[in-house]
Amino acid sequence: MLKKKIAAALLGALMFSPTVLPPNYFSPASVAYAKTKNAEDWYNEGYKLYKAGNYSEAVKRFKKAVELDPNNAIFWYYLSCGYFELENYDSALDSINKSIEVDPKDPDAWNRAGRIHWRMKNYNEAAYNFKKATEIDPNYHVAYDNLGDIYYGLERYDEAIEYYQKAAEINPKQELYFFHLAQSYYRLGNYDKAIENYKKVINRDSNSSIVWNNLGMAYSESGDQTKAIECFQKAIELDKNNAGAWFNLGSVCEEIENYQAAVDAYRKAVELNPNNEKYQQNLDRALAKLK
Repeated sequence: MLKKKIAAALLGALMFSPTVLPPNYFSPASVAYAKTKNAEDWYNEGYKLYKAGNYSEAVKRFKKAVELDPNNAIFWYYLSCGYFELENYDSALDSINKSIEVDPKDPDAWNRAGRIHWRMKNYNEAAYNFKKATEIDPNYHVAYDNLGDIYYGLERYDEAIEYYQKAAEINPKQELYFFHLAQSYYRLGNYDKAIENYKKVINRDSNSSIVWNNLGMAYSESGDQTKAIECFQKAIELDKNNAGAWFNLGSVCEEIENYQAAVDAYRKAVELNPNNEKYQQNLDRALAKLK
């Protein structure tokens, strides 16, 4: 696609170009140059600014590009991206719809439209656009994952699993898809499946404190408190400031009546998150049992 080719061509320039405009940028010579710039020149400037995180200035350049060439879908696409980052979702939607009008066969544009609708909480429209992306490109795993997120947010976990599974089948190297699957199975109370998928994530990224903590929760719910403790300890080893893992460790220790260990873990959770009432309540309860 053109945007990918242009992005590749810009890589070298981006490595050496300053993101701050030089003092003489608006000198007479520069103004004269601006008058001779074509649509692609404006787009290239906008793209560099967009990648540098200067979204307001990027939008100005992209608008110049579409004014000069309103039939270029890529220009409209990135104008939408700029508006999206500025949280101007109405303008982002208008721009991506223009991109789709020019090139209705671009799955990226349909997926982008879905993300905008999603952010606007137009969930039915978001799902429609994500599905259009997958109709155009049946291997568009990102859109399947986005569909899963829609249904997960709506607490329709069976449907979420269907789409997460499709994304994982297409791109099994992406651990996020297995994490999403595990989360959905956990919500359904299918802890064996949750454990299976959390382990797939760990096989790809064993250094995530969050995943180890969640795996511990699944083991705990399944009744295997020994493995749950091991997972919570691993989560804490990777991130000593993971208050949730300390709390979960305390909960399991309290359940198996190791009240001293429970008190120690709860105290650490309270220390890290002193405003969490549940943490304090559990600590008080464990202290009472210890006496």
